Amino acid sequence: MIKRLANPKTELYRQCKELIVDEDFPWYFTRRTLSPDLQYDRSKYREISFLAHSLLVRPHSSTGHRYPIQQSEYLEHYEKMLMEIFDFNEEKVGCFFRLCLNLVYPSDGIQLTIPHQDHFYPHKNVLVYLTNSGGVTYCEDDVHDPREDDVIIFEGEHYHQLPEKDARIVLVATYTS
Repeated sequence: MIKRLANPKTELYRQCKELIVDEDFPWYFTRRTLSPDLQYDRSKYREISFLAHSLLVRPHSSTGHRYPIQQSEYLEHYEKMLMEIFDFNEEKVGCFFRLCLNLVYPSDGIQLTIPHQDHFYPHKNVLVYLTNSGGVTYCEDDVHDPREDDVIIFEGEHYHQLPEKDARIVLVATYTS
């Protein structure tokens, strides 16, 4: 189930949005590679490449660490920004597993990403839509057609539609309550 949170759009939130559109903000090419045994309808879904800025890298046994690792000097800004949103909505957060900014460009052809879960252990997801580019998010039987500054939380398998004309920038975080 997708739950929409109110966004207080604080001064810190405004600053964080300005930071990501600065020409000096570092974005990194990411080729999404999924397990070769993952079965999905290749005529309907698409494995995508995108730009990302990892703030907090997820724990993963294949990399040799079982705990999140700070990847960016900007982590504290975005963590505080998220906590302003969670506190405003009286949502509890125990621990963040991952924080990442994703930038996806419009694409021709197949317009849906592959359904997936961010981790193989219990967690919740939060998405903060930082641009107004569309890109419907699907989670189980729920659908969210985003607008700039929307914030949603959900659990479970999810995927999204690629934007039609402008870059889609979202803050993605996973956490436990």
